[in-house]
Amino acid sequence: KRQIEGISRHVQTVVADVRRLVHDLRPPALDDRGLLGAIRQQADRLEVPLAVTAPDLDGRLPAAVEVAAYRIAGEALTNVARHAGATTATLTLELTDEALLVELADDGVGIDPDRQAGVGLVSLRERAAELGGRADITCPDGGGTVVTARLPLNPTPGRSTA
Repeated sequence: KRQIEGISRHVQTVVADVRRLVHDLRPPALDDRGLLGAIRQQADRLEVPLAVTAPDLDGRLPAAVEVAAYRIAGEALTNVARHAGATTATLTLELTDEALLVELADDGVGIDPDRQAGVGLVSLRERAAELGGRADITCPDGGGTVVTARLPLNPTPGRSTA
């Protein structure tokens, strides 16, 4: 009986690990709600008021681009919720023949220029670069933070564009 209980606990741990890995590869929310719905769900969970301007994207994006856009927007929203002190955020998605442009802007306090980029900001850039795109984080003079990512529709893994 003790061995069966031990094996059962081990199997539960393995199943939890597999679920976490699958979720990290492609979040189920993308399949359930689409990119915009999944991002809105994140904003709701983080209690960030989010205005969205975007075309209909259903079925128009390569999976890698969709996941990268979701992760970049999610990290930017997390930063808004944790650090910005913002009252609103605006997400704009634009689809061109060559790329998906993602911009998340907030009206918060911005980022101190002397502050070293944390893991979240570094990961934004890395996710875009993995597809051959780029992500930039700026703080306009009027306040707030703007995260802008350009994600090529025909990703070239590992080649960042200048």
